[in-house]
This record gives sequence, C-alpha cells and structure tokens, in this order.
Amino acid sequence: MRIMDDAFDPRHGEAWTSDQCRATLLLPGYRLLVASVAGDAVGFFLSRTLASESEMMLLAVASRSRRSGIGRALVGRWLDECRAGRVERTFLEVREGNSAIEFYRDLGFIEIGRREAYYSGEGNARSAAITMTSGLD
Repeated sequence: MRIMDDAFDPRHGEAWTSDQCRATLLLPGYRLLVASVAGDAVGFFLSRTLASESEMMLLAVASRSRRSGIGRALVGRWLDECRAGRVERTFLEVREGNSAIEFYRDLGFIEIGRREAYYSGEGNARSAAITMTSGLD
C-alpha cells in the first residue's frame, strides 16, 4: 500500500484500497509481481489471466524509482509470462490524460476503445478509461 499511495495521485481515483487488493489476491487467475532494489519493494504489477487473455489490473512504481526501467521490466515480465503461457492477447486500461499512455504505446499497445466517465476523481471529476491491447507475436 505504501507504493500504491505514492504512485497514484488521489485526485484521479485510480488507486485501490487495501481491502480491494487483499480480496483480489485470493481470486483465481490473479498474479502479483513485485520489483525490489536492495531488498526494498519499489514497484508492483497485478494482472488477471483467463483462458487466452490477460489483463493488467495495476502497475505502480514508487516515485523515487520512476524512469529507471522498473515499470518496463514489470510489463516485460508479464508479457514474457503471457507468451510462455500461450496467452493470445493482453489488455489494459489507463486514465485519459495519463502520461503512461505513451509508455504503453512504446511497448506496442494500441488503443481499441474507451469507457467514458470511468474514473471518479477529486471534486466528482470524471475521466475516461482508454482500453489498449497488444498481441503477443
């Protein structure tokens, strides 16, 4: 939760609560990857895989460790595991206006849709979720 609180700006309504995280980890198909440096957790990646599809649920990197390749390594590990597990397609959703959209495009993800007013942020501000996908060829 320390990384979650640091990585997600509360103004945008993207972070999960500790109860949501605990409950999710008990469900089948969910996988948590944790990145650490010198024994200190600096990032995590949560995904859900069902049949031939896998979805990124959360990606977070502590602010002090951003732009060091940790996010790229976590996503890369997920994609490698998907290929090894014969997953055919991956998905993610990201808040419209989030600078991470370019990061995902650089990794080969393309926009395939959007959910209007999906995120509820500070002062009842609403933002769309951009849905992206990537084949694993």
